[in-house]
Amino acid sequence: MINNSKIRNCTVSYPPVQGLMATESLGKIRLKNLYQAWNGENITQILDRCESNPFTIRTGTPVVDQQLRNDQIYLVTHYMAFNPLSKTIEIRDLLSRRVVEKLYVGQTTQEGEYSNYRVFVDGNIVADDIYLKKYDNIKQVPIGKIINDLISKVEKQSIELQQLKFMISEQHIYTKTT
Repeated sequence: MINNSKIRNCTVSYPPVQGLMATESLGKIRLKNLYQAWNGENITQILDRCESNPFTIRTGTPVVDQQLRNDQIYLVTHYMAFNPLSKTIEIRDLLSRRVVEKLYVGQTTQEGEYSNYRVFVDGNIVADDIYLKKYDNIKQVPIGKIINDLISKVEKQSIELQQLKFMISEQHIYTKTT
């Protein structure tokens, strides 16, 4: 076991798994010895205080991903990383996910009633807009605009229908017209 007196706080941000290739330390290093201590700040205070990588965590790059995939001490499947472009923290997955044909959100037994679907959502969906790429004439028009146009057309046609009903009911068929 590594003696705690040998471990010092890091002065530069580094991937903790680099430089720890000794097999005798497998499973014997405490994680609190690898990361810097948290001083009770919130995220906005940390961002205001620092310019580059304020969180002293790994910068998520493909090189770091490859190093973590090849690491022989820790089995890291995903990790939190600093994104230098957006200046935010992101979760980077090292395992490739299985590409599935169908996606289920929620639990239901109704998916047996439908045959041709890719996503089944058991509940309400809240979305900004939906585009249908299957139909060329409405490919660039969002469904929200199509529904609003249809509502206005139905309202106009119902007004015209009421006017036609009023015109028909006013005419007398037994009057003599010359």
